[in-house]
Amino acid sequence: MELKRTLNLIDATAIGIGAIIGAGIFVVLGIAVGYAGPAVVVSMVVAGIVALFSALSFAELGSAIPKEGGTYEFAYQLISPSVAFLSGCLWLFGQTVAGAAVSLG
Repeated sequence: MELKRTLNLIDATAIGIGAIIGAGIFVVLGIAVGYAGPAVVVSMVVAGIVALFSALSFAELGSAIPKEGGTYEFAYQLISPSVAFLSGCLWLFGQTVAGAAVSLG
């Protein structure tokens, strides 16, 4: 059974921008200003560069392995099923921790 692709480019972009703006800017920025002070601009530029490298990596992997599953599928195809399972579990854990951190903000 294969999943149907129902999201187009505009839908996927809106989901990504909504997550970035909602959590990354309005919630976390206030906390970052408290810690970094005026250097928050530099820290945001560094975070943007790191996010850019991560996005480019996922774009490259997504074009090389055009299947559903994200990090699990990439690890499954490139390394092994056990590493893929660990990758999937760590992704779920990371998303849970990120959601908790944003809710604390």
